[in-house]
This record gives sequence, structure tokens and C-alpha cells, in this order.
Amino acid sequence: MLTPTYKVTLGDQRVDMRAEPLASTLLDIDVRRDMAPLIDRFDLTIARVGSLAPKRGNDAEIALGFAGADTAPVTVMTGAVDQIDAGPERVRVTGFGAGRQLSRDRDNLTFRDKTAADIVTELADASGLAVARSQTSEVLPYFVTDARQNRFQHMTALARLTGFDLYCDTDNDLVFEPFGSGQRVFPLDHGEDVLEYQVERTVSRAANVEAWGESPGASAGAESWSWLVKDFEPLRGSAGTGAPLALLEHSALRTAEAAQRAADALLARLLNQRLRGQVTVLGNPDIQLGDAIRLQGMPDADLNATFQVRGLRHRISKATGFVTVVRFQSIGGAP
Repeated sequence: MLTPTYKVTLGDQRVDMRAEPLASTLLDIDVRRDMAPLIDRFDLTIARVGSLAPKRGNDAEIALGFAGADTAPVTVMTGAVDQIDAGPERVRVTGFGAGRQLSRDRDNLTFRDKTAADIVTELADASGLAVARSQTSEVLPYFVTDARQNRFQHMTALARLTGFDLYCDTDNDLVFEPFGSGQRVFPLDHGEDVLEYQVERTVSRAANVEAWGESPGASAGAESWSWLVKDFEPLRGSAGTGAPLALLEHSALRTAEAAQRAADALLARLLNQRLRGQVTVLGNPDIQLGDAIRLQGMPDADLNATFQVRGLRHRISKATGFVTVVRFQSIGGAP
């Protein structure tokens, strides 16, 4: 029988089940990690006995695993304590990843001739955060971050315009890069690994996408700033065919290359969302955002394929033991 184990660090306090298996007062561990626009969070339920007393602002690191395993518990999230709700018998501790800080910070800035990765890095640095990995794309002649939206929302907009994923790794550093085929692929067999699954199949809201910018006004391309334009056609990006048509307009799309990338990104996102769902598996802290899962032996034929991991929920409780819920969506426009 597999026994869950964990190591939770809150500020200068640590609960390590491998070192002191009988000393823990943690009743429930719930970790949720997601790609933007969602924010990573954790919820801990602590019995109100013993000396464990976290404070708001404490750095937090949560590592999960199974007792007797060859490897130590694997870090599934790093963040900071944000809320503490204390009752007579237990304390609920809630914390968030870097997205929380970014969602609190607002700017009125103009970026000239920067790639999306450059802008993300500068915004992260302004919030005291690091970017672990990023990839470059076309230079955006003009991008504005105004205080009507926070930094995280502006980063999310850049991710959508470029077709990149935006999320935090387990060190709470930002990742801004395209998915590709996944960092790693985890095979999951129905009835062996997959304990439960849910799937949602929908019709794409568009089969054809057009992307437009607000300028330039002539063949000068990125250097043109006229607002009176007779013909935007050379600066239009398009992807797909047929109906229905989705229109995308954004002031940053001032070149044909940027508009085309945005059109391709939106169509890919819409097509990939046609098949999405979640699988519940025995606790697996090794699966990370940026990975892929390959479902095998599923009763539904269209689920026997490789999918992108879009979200993770790790939970240890007395009722469920250690389980992991993996949210996924199709890759490459399948089915």
C-alpha cells in the first residue's frame, strides 16, 4: 500500500513527513497550478495544535510523494502565503504563485520595437520576478500597458497574440514559450493509471480568423503611424477557411507578420479547445505544466491520443489519499 508523504515549508517552519511522520498537523493539502489566465494557488488545512503557525507573506514550498519511494518528495509549487483563516479547531492557509503579484501591479507604459518576450521579461522584472524560459517572436513596433489592466493580464494578452503559453514553473519563475510537443510525454493507461475522467467536446466558434491592427497607414510598415488608412489588406492576418469568421483587432498588430501570427494563434487555440477534459490519476508529482500526456486504452476512441497538460491539481487528504487531476486539451487542432 502506498502512503503519501510530503515536505511543506512555510517561512522558517518545515513539516517533513519523511523525517517526522507522526509530527504533522496538516489535514489537507490542495495545490492547483494552471496556465494563464488562471493563477497558481495552494490551500492547506492545519489542525490547531502544535507549533506550526504560518504568517502572511511567508515563502512557501510544497513537495509531494510517496513513502518508501526511491526519490524524495517532488516540489509541485513554490509561492507565498496570502490569506490565513483561523478557527477554533483548524487554520486554513491560502497562498499563490507569481501571478498573484503580477495581478496586483499596474503600469502606464509604452514599449517600442520590443518582442513579446522582451516585454514579458521587463514586466516580470518590475514585479521582482524572474523568467525561467522564453522564446522570441516578431518585433512589436508598439505595445501599451495601461492601468486599466494589471501586468498579468497584459502578459496573457501577449501570450494569446503570439500563441505562446504563460505559466509559472515549480520554482515560481515565469515561462513564456510555445508548447511544441511538450517537455515530456507521460503515458497514462485507463484502468491502471486513470482512475476517473471527464471530457468536453464542443464545436469551434470559428473556422476562419482575421487579425487586424490599427496602423500603419502605408507601405512604410512598422515605421508608419498614420491613422487614416484606405487599405488595411496588406497588414491583415488570416488563418483557416469557411464560416463562422472570428475577427481579432489589437493595436499591437502593426505589421503583417504580427497579424499573421495572431491569426494563426487564435485559430489554433479555438481548434484545440474543441476536445478538452481532465483525468484523475494516482498522485503523480512528476507531471508538470508544459508536459503532455498520452492516454491509452480509453473507452472513447478519440481519447487515445496525446494531449497538452493545461492544469494540475494535487491533493492529499484522509478521504482521497494522494491524487492528481490533470486538465488537458487536444494538440494540433485534433480531432
